Amino acid sequence: GAATRSVVKKWKEEIVKESSSSCTEEEDEAMRIESETETETETESDTESEFQDNAGFDAQNVKGHGKGKKGSGKKGFGKGVKSVPFTPYPGGGFGGFGSGFAMHPQHSGSVDLPDWLQEEPDVDWAKLVSAVSEIDQYYKDQKLTDDLQGACQKLREHDPISQTTKDLLLACYHHILKEFSKEGYRLLYGSQPHELAHFHIQPGQPVPSYYANVQDGSIYERKLLSLLGLRNLVGVGTRVFSDLHEKLFTSDPGAYSRGKGVSLMREMTGNAVDLDTCVLRCSDGAVIKTINVMNERVGLEPFSNVQEFGNSQQAKEMAVQAAKPLLVTFCEALKLDSKTKKKRRADPKSLSTKKIPVATHNADRGKHPLWQYINVGQNSYHANVPNLPDVIGSLLLAPLHLASAYATVMLRTDRKETLITDFFEDCVIDACFNLKWKAIEEFHRVLSSLNTIGTYLSNLEKEHQKLFAKILDDTTLTEDQQTTAEIDALWNLAVGHHARDARTNTTRAVNKGDVASWVADPSDVL
Repeated sequence: GAATRSVVKKWKEEIVKESSSSCTEEEDEAMRIESETETETETESDTESEFQDNAGFDAQNVKGHGKGKKGSGKKGFGKGVKSVPFTPYPGGGFGGFGSGFAMHPQHSGSVDLPDWLQEEPDVDWAKLVSAVSEIDQYYKDQKLTDDLQGACQKLREHDPISQTTKDLLLACYHHILKEFSKEGYRLLYGSQPHELAHFHIQPGQPVPSYYANVQDGSIYERKLLSLLGLRNLVGVGTRVFSDLHEKLFTSDPGAYSRGKGVSLMREMTGNAVDLDTCVLRCSDGAVIKTINVMNERVGLEPFSNVQEFGNSQQAKEMAVQAAKPLLVTFCEALKLDSKTKKKRRADPKSLSTKKIPVATHNADRGKHPLWQYINVGQNSYHANVPNLPDVIGSLLLAPLHLASAYATVMLRTDRKETLITDFFEDCVIDACFNLKWKAIEEFHRVLSSLNTIGTYLSNLEKEHQKLFAKILDDTTLTEDQQTTAEIDALWNLAVGHHARDARTNTTRAVNKGDVASWVADPSDVL
């Protein structure tokens, strides 16, 4: 809002205090638990070998792109990883994963930003928006939610994102990261000097693991890592999705080998998409209050605490009733037969209120159609299936739509600076991956309402009221002459601007015909 824009504009203003985001503490704790099973005994050769397969950008097995700038670090933190042909950051210093870093991200001290941040990437914003629209249409044509089996088979055979489009998307992320590296955003979101080391991470290289909406680190670091992870999904998103589909989207961490599925996503994005669905949060104070109010109305005793409610028969019945339709919908979407439903632990007929297993560790997840998760600060029930539209959005669409949103902002000729600030505040959020996707789509919705051709022309005329008032008040002109003068004046202001055509839902250049139509009838849908 206005306060945010003021801080960014002044650069040196007082750092805004960290505020809560959409992710709940329960989700953060679940992510912590999930990370506990990640192995920390990987060798350098294992890492090197895996990224020869996982870079996702038509990578070549090389040892890095040069020695880079010297820093207090000696040799970096890896021998070399698979790099990408698209190298937008020449001279940035990344001979292997970390060679040329001035320091490790967890150390204290300052870090020199890479040289590529001084460069201005050449991005055809209109072409990028068009390319993303074409990929969106491809996914719609594949009917992912209707024929997931067939769609995933096609994804394995054909990557819908061409190398040319990947280069364009990566150039966009280059531009985004360059903008976000500015001092104003670092001050605004409380960046620490050592966090700038993350800017040395290249496309196709691993992203450090992080937890959303927590006190560790800064909001700036988590937003930066979010951007780096989304950038990597441009290359590996379809592969992660195919891996998950191959395992029927199970949330059991033991089902995925190293470099596959959830393991690959966590390594390349620092985070992971939710593969189960919370159907009842017993530890949510608002939920207990609501249940108690409902119970009192029918003469039932209120629950005195979270544990009492979580262990109650009423909670179990609510959880089963909420989980059943989710399991049914999931099994129908994947066309699972009875045997596969049971093997996948997703058979709705297996649900029972008599005994619901309790999970206390990440390794316990994915073993039953419904389970109760109890840990510090959390008591909740989870269905063993994901929300498929969220998985599709997080992995396949989010990295594209984030770039498209930024490109749409860059195509504007008005309010650009304000919208760039809003982009980093509202579109790049400090939250779990599912909510990152929802935030990106909400930002797109806001842009769509702002950026229709009709809305743009209306705002343009309002901004230049004196000019148009002079035309319309000129009594020496006939009505037709006034209309012609209004069209000419408005066209002179609008020429070169892009906006969304509400009739086709595509972003394109405004033309003089649009101006004439709007002047003739401002209520006309444009």
